[in-house]
Amino acid sequence: MKTKLSLLLVYLLLHFQMLKAQWESTAFGPFGAAELTTVDDVLHTYGIAADYSSIDNGDTWMKDTLLGLGVIPYVTAFTKSTDTYFSGDPYGHIYASNDGINWTLNYDFGMVASIPYMTADGNKIYAAIDGLGVLYSNDNGANWNLGNGGLGGNSHYISQIILVGSDLYMSTLGGVFTSSDGGANWVAKNNGLPDLMQCNGIAVSQGALLTSGYGLGVFRSTDLGESWTQITEGFDGFYL
Repeated sequence: MKTKLSLLLVYLLLHFQMLKAQWESTAFGPFGAAELTTVDDVLHTYGIAADYSSIDNGDTWMKDTLLGLGVIPYVTAFTKSTDTYFSGDPYGHIYASNDGINWTLNYDFGMVASIPYMTADGNKIYAAIDGLGVLYSNDNGANWNLGNGGLGGNSHYISQIILVGSDLYMSTLGGVFTSSDGGANWVAKNNGLPDLMQCNGIAVSQGALLTSGYGLGVFRSTDLGESWTQITEGFDGFYL
């Protein structure tokens, strides 16, 4: 019994070391980063109070001075269209840049509104506006429109937006919604999801949609959101 216990401890220790070896700390620099992305093969962090870049894949970092984002730059969302970088902040502002360092104000929502997520498809840009809906542009940021048709209550609070084919899907505090008209109008796709499920993410994998909910685990749809099935294997009853 003692020998088996010792072997088990050795196995667990080796297993832990193997898992640990997959990650390593890079040089000190970025902190409080809301976004980590590459701009022309340069790694950038964007966040509150300080922003950094790295040209050696994160081994060393250099503090950046972002221009045009205000006194205290605070980037909460980031995406790239065909040829332009776009970012959003907690104050309802969208900025555009060609290099990730020099920014110009592209759109002012006119009120304090957090922008937690952005995505783009060519010159079409979509930005989640907490509590209001989805701000979208079909012409690379020249004009913006607010799409909230079909949304209501907490469903406005959006965590992620993805594009599947020509349709948009997003996870919200009111479940999953989809838009087939470029973000103007939205339809709930919650058949099979628990009532009042707060979805904190959405993805597409091997032709299926997946979403996750606080304390409920992962759900999968093989028919583009028409129905959902809970996935429980491997979670051992523990759901984030």
